[in-house]
Amino acid sequence: MDNPFIYLIILAVICVALIVLVVILFRKLREQKERLDRFLVGQDGSDLEAALNDRFSRISALEDHNLENERAIRDIYSRLQGTYQKMGIVKYNAFTENGGNLSFAMALLNEKDNGYVMNVMNSREGSYVYVKEISQGRCDIPLGGEEEKALTEAKRGKNVRH
Repeated sequence: MDNPFIYLIILAVICVALIVLVVILFRKLREQKERLDRFLVGQDGSDLEAALNDRFSRISALEDHNLENERAIRDIYSRLQGTYQKMGIVKYNAFTENGGNLSFAMALLNEKDNGYVMNVMNSREGSYVYVKEISQGRCDIPLGGEEEKALTEAKRGKNVRH
């Protein structure tokens, strides 16, 4: 290995490899600079910091707003459980002289099947209204046939007319 020509070839190969490596690094550096220029278009470092702070404050405000919405939805849902959501109506002829289904029984229930059955009987002499309380789908007072049908339909969540 005393031949200086071999050392010269090895050095030439190393120089070519280094030149290729430098060219590759310059290309990557140019690509990164282009990406940074696109990101910073019209902004200097302080503008970028302000823009990032603005985005973070907006995200924080959105998170707070989202929490408020979640609380409001929970409140609405809890209130909705107490509203009458199910109804059953049965029309019938309470008095044969009327000629027509002018009387009706109506059941109104919430999600937990609590509510009322109202029976309205109409005749020529007047109207009679009876209300019976329903708790968990049951009534402590005996129900008439039409009232029972209306309650059954309300528990099914349907609105039926006979």
